[in-house]
Amino acid sequence: MWLAASVTWSPKQVFADNVRLAAFTGSHSALPANSFVWVSGTGLYVNVGANPGNHHAEVGRQSFGFYLSGRSWVVVDGFTATRSEFAGFEVTNSSTNITISHDVATFSNNYGIQAENSSAVVIDSNVSSDHLWSGIALTAGSTGCTVQDNESFHNLAPDQGNGIYSYGAPGNLIQRNRVHDNAYNGIMLSNGAVNNVLRQNRSWNNLHQGIEDIFCTGNTHIGDVAYGNSWNGFTVEGNATETSLYDCVAVDKGWNSPVPPVFAVWLVALVFVLVAQEMIRRRDNPPRDQGRVG
Repeated sequence: MWLAASVTWSPKQVFADNVRLAAFTGSHSALPANSFVWVSGTGLYVNVGANPGNHHAEVGRQSFGFYLSGRSWVVVDGFTATRSEFAGFEVTNSSTNITISHDVATFSNNYGIQAENSSAVVIDSNVSSDHLWSGIALTAGSTGCTVQDNESFHNLAPDQGNGIYSYGAPGNLIQRNRVHDNAYNGIMLSNGAVNNVLRQNRSWNNLHQGIEDIFCTGNTHIGDVAYGNSWNGFTVEGNATETSLYDCVAVDKGWNSPVPPVFAVWLVALVFVLVAQEMIRRRDNPPRDQGRVG
């Protein structure tokens, strides 16, 4: 175990030989191998079994690689941001007409690329991987954005690491992205992510769903493909009404339960509700007599 007294801030990430060490919350005297703990007034303890100086040790310090707050008409093209303490590329605070393109984001503690409370953001042709949360995220009212032609993979937090994540972000276009090998979903649309269009995305080898709509309404999927995911290719649940799927393909799901596939059950239930609503509407609004006048 080694002490770096010069680390006077509380880092969220520490790496050795380009591998993320585990954060530890117990006493430094019980620090496990391949982990770290920071102690206020003392410094950073690291246990890599030998001198960290011989293991290319790196300590997180900056929250963002690129941070655009309240900006407009900015293009960030061709950069790499790695090991950020929050996000590699952050667009926030009512920024508009921002383009994040041909960039690489890796090993952030939270998101690779995030558009938060912003509009008309284009996230195009980037590679985002190995973040603890999601590779690309639209959140907090971001609208009119386009997320296209990106690859997002190997995002690591169970039940949280998605290739693309949308929360509270309505009216966006998500198309032609490749999302794979994530610890949760390939693409996840959740609360408030309404009236979005998803087109020709490919999602494979994710540990939960390929593409999931939950607690959000009015989303349209056209030509999306999901294959080899651990649960279902597509999941529509949690009152995700008015969701449409056209020309989509789901194959080789990994969930082998003896009961009917959950996806089929959810779709049958959704269709039943929509048909019942239409029958009630017709009952309460009968057609008027179209007889001649005069």
